Amino acid sequence: MRREAGKKIRIMKKDKPLKPKKTFAAKTTGGKSINTNRVSIVTNRDIWSSHPSGGLTPEKLASLLREAESGDISRQMELFEEIEEKDLHIVSCLNDRKDAVKNKKWKIKPASENPFDIKVADYCNELIKGIKRWREIVYNISDAVGKGLSLQEIMWQPGEILKIGSIDYIMPKKIAFNDNLTEIRLITESAPVFGIPLEPNKFVLHKSQCKSGHPSRGSLLRLCSWFFLFKNFAIKDWATFAEIYGMPLRVAKYDKNSGDEEKKVLEIALRQLGVDASALIPAECDIEIKESDKRSSGDIYDRLSAFCNQEISKAIIGSTLTKEIGDTGGAYSASETHREVKEEIIESDAKELNETIREDILRPAVTFQFGENVEIPEYETV
Repeated sequence: MRREAGKKIRIMKKDKPLKPKKTFAAKTTGGKSINTNRVSIVTNRDIWSSHPSGGLTPEKLASLLREAESGDISRQMELFEEIEEKDLHIVSCLNDRKDAVKNKKWKIKPASENPFDIKVADYCNELIKGIKRWREIVYNISDAVGKGLSLQEIMWQPGEILKIGSIDYIMPKKIAFNDNLTEIRLITESAPVFGIPLEPNKFVLHKSQCKSGHPSRGSLLRLCSWFFLFKNFAIKDWATFAEIYGMPLRVAKYDKNSGDEEKKVLEIALRQLGVDASALIPAECDIEIKESDKRSSGDIYDRLSAFCNQEISKAIIGSTLTKEIGDTGGAYSASETHREVKEEIIESDAKELNETIREDILRPAVTFQFGENVEIPEYETV
């Protein structure tokens, strides 16, 4: 990446391949090799951010979203993280969905009643139970609910019985696409632009799209980013209004023959009145204090902020009454209908998560432990 004329330019050339490092590929019971090395190395760059939400404008946001469409989603992911940090309504709506899935009980369903399939299911059950902080891992995988994509690295522990030491969260800004935008990759120190291919059986890649199309454009937070911006403007103006509301207007009058020195004295006096409520001015000058109009209000900012929150609620949890009740209080039947919609969305999240866990965790584990052509049990939430 380089910058030119204040813009971030995507250099369309492939990363230089480095000499392959020696990796420890242990043999499993199923006879297959398994990589036990860490691929995604945590560095200070994982914590560092360009803070794209600082001074965010419609022009800057549009440019950032177009940048993501070209395949460089790192700054879009950084923006999504900042939205979750700054917008309490958005993070609350997202956590409604993520926590609901995280708190569900789970079970392993055998592929059949065959004794061998039951044995495989028992192994998978013990495998998941043996992973520390499993609920936190489920929560991290569900990060894709807002960002569209989430990536975790599996740290295998080979032995007579294959186990998983940990499943580690990878910062979303390290997710990338290849040069023709058809393959999801991992940004590394050796491949900082297009990344490296995701090694099979090593990563948990979860997708959650709110619309059809390319993954770079299908996330909920991308959809909500414009309303985040509008609400940010409204709250900023609201805070300014609240600071000056009720304060009297100070008007200084000077004679038309007054010189620059007298005008400067009046300006200083006005500033002193704003801070100290007292000022020293020449006798020939005049300062008038006008009371503000108490009938004016900042309702316009409140209404705009509430409107943005309602649209965000519709996008994330499918309704508004389950998150906030309007001035009318909302009918009980309507709120129940909206609650059912929210539950359907959460059930859909759970099914997507179940499929990812089955394909990216259970399938490689079963293949490594028992070999090929073994039926994979189902991971189900209840």
